[in-house]
Amino acid sequence: MKSSGAQPYFRVRRSKIHGTGIFATRPIKKGTRIAEYVGERISHAEADRRYEHKDHDDNHTFLFTVDRRTVIDGGVDGNDSRFINHSCDPNCETVIEGRRVYVETIRDVAKGAEIVYDYMIEREADDPPNRAEIFGCRCGAASCRGTMLLPHAKPAHAGESKKGAGKKAPREPSKEKLFRVRRSKVHGTGVFATRAIAKGTRVIEYVGERISHAEADRRHGDKELDDNHTFLFTVDSRTVIDAGTGGNAARFINHSCDANCETTIEQKRVFIDAARAIKAGEELGYDYMIERDPSDPPNIDVIFACRCGAKNCRGTMLLPPKKPRRKPVRAKRTPAKATRKGPAPAKAAARKQRRAR
Repeated sequence: MKSSGAQPYFRVRRSKIHGTGIFATRPIKKGTRIAEYVGERISHAEADRRYEHKDHDDNHTFLFTVDRRTVIDGGVDGNDSRFINHSCDPNCETVIEGRRVYVETIRDVAKGAEIVYDYMIEREADDPPNRAEIFGCRCGAASCRGTMLLPHAKPAHAGESKKGAGKKAPREPSKEKLFRVRRSKVHGTGVFATRAIAKGTRVIEYVGERISHAEADRRHGDKELDDNHTFLFTVDSRTVIDAGTGGNAARFINHSCDANCETTIEQKRVFIDAARAIKAGEELGYDYMIERDPSDPPNIDVIFACRCGAKNCRGTMLLPPKKPRRKPVRAKRTPAKATRKGPAPAKAAARKQRRAR
């Protein structure tokens, strides 16, 4: 992690997105830790008490949820990080380490650019009908979803396997929410089970805009070689799902070399199913199984580094290099003079024939 220098990375001024914002005073490299989100640490109950008098259409607070027990109120003893606005196309993310919250860049940030991250506010069953408008987003990004709220999770559907038979249909989840989105120790944001999930349960569908491979290359062709941050999922040789546009919480499921989930493609739809029993509080993960390409740079394993921490972690999201296939050794023909008299035993002849194939 890059450390900050003496010169400040940002300054506070008026923002076109909303009210006050934070703007880079100089170019900032990807992976730079630019600020800590600080303030008074309170309980969820205290946070509710402080802001229960606010009107339903007033979303203005400086609260940051750390975990199930702790909320940081940046409105009390907070610093400039509380002015960082939301964006659906963020250049930063928040990272929780030791229950402290840091803001880090996820790509290079140009001088003068506004520093932003995705608030990823979860929806609740008792939300008022206009909650998406209350938390309206004005970031202006091409991928703007119009709200700071996470997209609605589409109801999962049971279905047949890709081949249509010979496999049990996935379990239907109960109406109780299976997961929630929060900060992850593996990387940035993750998805965590809110209750025990049985093996075979269909957790969520991976959704987003369906585009061609050429369009996917066009959208992300200008990214730096060492930037692997996209929400692309390859369906087949013609279709890619870009969950950065119209996606749901499935796009935040991190890679794991010891995955508890797997992806299943049925009629060009992608589903995430539980590959084993999952405990409440456990982070969901599946193996990205990213294929290698002959044009990969030498540091491709570092670019797609894995931090899952599993005992069998291979250190990268890429599949292991394919071992070169050994060329079959052709059986040498024995000169006629060297052949022994009489026919060879049938079993020996068969062995020679199999070797030569």
